[in-house]
Amino acid sequence: MVITKLATLSLLFGISGLAGWAHAANKSPDKIAADVVRAGCSVSFLEEPLQDLHNPSSGPLFNVKATWQCRDGETLSIDNYEVNGSSPEVVTVFYWQKREIVALVKWSVNSQAADYFGDYYQVFIYKYVCSSKGSKIMRDSTAMKAFPEGWDGVKRDGTPVIYAFRDAASIRKRLRAIQLGQ
Repeated sequence: MVITKLATLSLLFGISGLAGWAHAANKSPDKIAADVVRAGCSVSFLEEPLQDLHNPSSGPLFNVKATWQCRDGETLSIDNYEVNGSSPEVVTVFYWQKREIVALVKWSVNSQAADYFGDYYQVFIYKYVCSSKGSKIMRDSTAMKAFPEGWDGVKRDGTPVIYAFRDAASIRKRLRAIQLGQ
């Protein structure tokens, strides 16, 4: 049985619609208002524990499912962030140009078998598209190419590795540089 938890977080969005959510609690957000994209909607993140898998050093493993939900009943699957050596953590979520949903996801890696110690990051960008056939959320693979996934931490030989897009500010700076949505 999958046990999920939802809680509402209050957010204040800036006039430009660029404000988002970031955290330092080492846990993905539960729910984030998406009124900037469409009034009455939100993005939810549900932890889905994996059955019969347990890592005693860090607790049970889980995937994170991202879902779009609106008060009018519209529900769309956004994505599923799966275990990749460790459970995924949604680090930050924000909206860009009132159309795109941007999520930064990381996986912590602290294994002696790995070549790196630290965090593995990936930026995901989605478009909310409304048409006469209905609404859908699509991954924007073209925009995501501007954000290669990567490591932040230390190589096995002690050399530091810094991932360029490990926070909302660095992602926004790159979005402006590539003029996404303009």
